[in-house]
Amino acid sequence: MSMEEIFGESICTYTREQAHEDGILVDVSGMGCDGPELFKFPVSISIALHLALQNGQGVHKDTYAARLWDVCWMAKCEIQGGTDHRMPGDNDIFFKVIVGSKTLDVWGNIGPDDAGLPCFTFGFPEDR
Repeated sequence: MSMEEIFGESICTYTREQAHEDGILVDVSGMGCDGPELFKFPVSISIALHLALQNGQGVHKDTYAARLWDVCWMAKCEIQGGTDHRMPGDNDIFFKVIVGSKTLDVWGNIGPDDAGLPCFTFGFPEDR
């Protein structure tokens, strides 16, 4: 049974493309999260995570690209680790990443984009 059969016709939808246009999501594909060692599908992050990465310089004065790479690396480790707390079919992951002097709780989703193709989205748990 489809969702439309259960709930009826959708009143409103908000697409991933609209979220990018509105600045809610930032497309970071090609900025260090792609490639053979990380992800081969498009990656977007929430504006809140984007701002945290921009403002996250710590003692080492690392770059935005380095902090973004850390997020993607920790996400990949969480995905490959197959943590025991995830339910089968659950596409959400949760992990921690150190940015400057702060440890951030990060949420990620492995899901389809507007065309049904694989993509990754990362942000804070409250951005879900």
